[in-house]
Amino acid sequence: MNLHFSSTYALQEAKLCSASDAESLVYMLYYSCGGAFPDLDSVEGALQWRETSWSRRLIQQLLGDISTVLKAFADYVDSLCGTPYPMDYDIWLRRLRRNIHQEDHGKEIDTTG
Repeated sequence: MNLHFSSTYALQEAKLCSASDAESLVYMLYYSCGGAFPDLDSVEGALQWRETSWSRRLIQQLLGDISTVLKAFADYVDSLCGTPYPMDYDIWLRRLRRNIHQEDHGKEIDTTG
């Protein structure tokens, strides 16, 4: 059992449930996107880290910041696998542009080169 990526239920009960894979994926995405993991040496420490991170909204904030990129990736994977519905890439491109614009809003741009 991996202390960083196992679901809370798996850590508490030493069993998997249907939501275990989804929760594990959230932790993997969090780490892959630059989220910091502390050194964990016990199940209790791992459970405490999860409780603190979720209550402070650290995981939600980081994954929310990259949600546009995750949506674009999911659509790309769907296009490779062949989906039963048409893909509208303009939707996520507009969202990506809007998020980039929001991040740049208010930042001073150095034009002196």
